[in-house]
Amino acid sequence: MSYSKAQFIAYRLYTGQGHDPDRYIGLGNEADDVRQRVKLMTEAVNAAGACALVDRSPDVLKIFIAPEFYFRGLQGAYTDLKYVNGEGAGRDAQSIVGGLANAVQDARWKDWLFVFGTSMVVAGPFLPQDYIDPKTGKPYANLAGKKTALLNFALVQKGGFASEDERTSKAVAVTKDFLSGVDLESGQGVVIKDADYFPRRLGSYASEVNTPSQSGGGGSNGGAIFKMDDITFGLEVCADHGMARLRKATPQAGDSFVQIQLIPSCGMVMTLSSVAAPKGGLVCNVDGASPQLATTPQGRENRDGFHSELYSVVSDGRPSDLSRDMKEITPLTTIRANADLAEVQKVFWLPPDNDARNLALWSPDLAIYTVVDIPAPKVAGA
Repeated sequence: MSYSKAQFIAYRLYTGQGHDPDRYIGLGNEADDVRQRVKLMTEAVNAAGACALVDRSPDVLKIFIAPEFYFRGLQGAYTDLKYVNGEGAGRDAQSIVGGLANAVQDARWKDWLFVFGTSMVVAGPFLPQDYIDPKTGKPYANLAGKKTALLNFALVQKGGFASEDERTSKAVAVTKDFLSGVDLESGQGVVIKDADYFPRRLGSYASEVNTPSQSGGGGSNGGAIFKMDDITFGLEVCADHGMARLRKATPQAGDSFVQIQLIPSCGMVMTLSSVAAPKGGLVCNVDGASPQLATTPQGRENRDGFHSELYSVVSDGRPSDLSRDMKEITPLTTIRANADLAEVQKVFWLPPDNDARNLALWSPDLAIYTVVDIPAPKVAGA
């Protein structure tokens, strides 16, 4: 399918730790926790699909994006990969991947691209070979004393597919590389300790290209650059954007520049020095815990709770001035994402509003953005 325009839909909710006391929110049974979060995500997806302001034109790619840490559980990370991929052959509807696939497999979603936030899961103990950098033969400094290997990855799925093979050809998994201070915090009930991500941090464009399937879309090697429907996407999870992961992956002759830069985050704002998209490129950040969050009436004017932002690059060179080099695109409207807040509160903490929006709590919403042009492909050296 060829798309000339895009419409972003941001699923906005608080995905950080709960407070008083500090703790992660979730259900005691991890399988139940996964099902509850899939149910809420499905509800938000259906609410977006029903919104009259969403353009149904087949040349408009609808991009639905949720924040980092949407799937993480009561302990801060799920304890087994089965909760992500399922068990047995075929699609497991009780898993994150299988449950979400069932939600968007119908033909009505064929012009939608979903970024289902990120999932935190324990991959197992680090093995002896994991501690050694194959390029240098020396130990990774950041893994000293670490025992547990974590995966924090964004699941990207193009909707509308008739088989599991077609689904996987339209799916991409992008891993987070850089562990930040909020990725696994201490708190009530948290038992996962001494953990870090598998080191990738390769830095070149070639190392960031996600493995394509035979049909030319999709991949699972964790890289941050992927193609879907002849559009080059870049995706950075929170701190990876702060570390300019995509910006450092400089396109070489014949490489395609990122046309659309996606940032599912939890405590991040779009950073000019990390913008990798050239002129006309689109940059969207959906943040689950704004750095300005406050849960007391003081500082009310600086409090967000969560936020989303969408920009178009208007400068010919690397952007350095926000007002001059980036054009902000504001939502057409916001609508309610989930009908029953009691169901949301089973697995998410809702910050008190303190009169910021004249509501009792920061309840999940959907920001529906205006339709924007997708920039033409740009190849380095052309």
